[in-house]
Amino acid sequence: MNSALSDPHNHAPEVNPGDEWGDAEAFVANGTVLPPKRSPNGPAAAARREAIEGLRIESNVQRLDGASDEPRLEVQEIDGSVVRLAPDESDAPARVPRQVTFRERPAESTEERSPVGESRHWGRNRRQSLHWIVGTGLGVASLVVIALLMLPAVNKSNAARPDQITEFVIDPRESEKDFELLNAMVARQPEAETLFRSYVTSTPEALPPLLRPAPGLESVIRERHHHHAVAPDWKPAGGFTWSVGGETGGLYGILEGTMPDFTNFRAYMVEHGGRLVLDWKASTAYGTADFVQLGAGTGDVSEIRALLAPTGFFNAALPESRFRSYQLIAPDGEIAVWVYTERGTTTDAAVANLFAGGEIISGSETPVRVTLRLERGPAGAMPSQWIIGEMLHKEWIKP
Repeated sequence: MNSALSDPHNHAPEVNPGDEWGDAEAFVANGTVLPPKRSPNGPAAAARREAIEGLRIESNVQRLDGASDEPRLEVQEIDGSVVRLAPDESDAPARVPRQVTFRERPAESTEERSPVGESRHWGRNRRQSLHWIVGTGLGVASLVVIALLMLPAVNKSNAARPDQITEFVIDPRESEKDFELLNAMVARQPEAETLFRSYVTSTPEALPPLLRPAPGLESVIRERHHHHAVAPDWKPAGGFTWSVGGETGGLYGILEGTMPDFTNFRAYMVEHGGRLVLDWKASTAYGTADFVQLGAGTGDVSEIRALLAPTGFFNAALPESRFRSYQLIAPDGEIAVWVYTERGTTTDAAVANLFAGGEIISGSETPVRVTLRLERGPAGAMPSQWIIGEMLHKEWIKP
């Protein structure tokens, strides 16, 4: 033994080749005592396997040794044959031979048979007589000739009599002079465009010569006129639209387009003193009260320009049995109030005629431009419900 590795104070005996180590599994390594090695077939391992595997159902069928003489399985072959039982003929009655008796067919009767619903020629192909075919054709031709001969007499009873002749009368409004005036107004579009450019570029003080005269108009213009900053040669992007309306002695032109701020304009123009002038009230849809005031039930309602359309809104204060209902819409289409006409009045007839239809065309519900004088509704009516006191005129321009 190497003396360098020996300890003088260790008195353990020397190791001999014949020594036996019974605790080899508990060998001390690096100061750690190793547990004894578990056996894979020990009780603990078996319990652990049972816990993991759960319940196992096994067959305990014992296999017979091949050398045993006892048969293990009985085999019966099924070949598809049927086991038939033979009848017991010991008690069966004896068969009786068939007997056939011949009977002669009776002679056919020569008498006429007429069974109900059957003819003696039923089922046989019969040829129609030529006389019947010719007779039928002549009869149909005779009926057609007689009908043609009677036609003038029938038409004579329905012909118009001299006292029922309708006379066509030319409408005086469609006379040659009216067409000349209409064509003359249509040809004045360049003058209308120049007038409108002057109107939108002028100050309120310079407007009166361009406008249709009206009482108190100058003071109203100073209050409400809106100056448009446009160039003298300005023209709408989509161009101007010029149309002519009105009746004989009251023709007017309408110039329409879009302003630079994308608002639409509708300018009414009439002839005055040989030249075109602009109707300021009609062109601006002037009203003595705005629709905010009308919705609140206030304001001067002596002259209101708006769009009118029939509707069906009624309440206890304004029942359908007494009134007709309409919707009065602001010129810009933003606000609306309810207006009514009392049935049977002159105003009711004038307003209803705006939407009346005929025998072919039904009544219209398209809003129309009107100028109205309103009145307060009866007791119990809402602030936004008004009575049409008078229809001043159709459209926004006064004829």
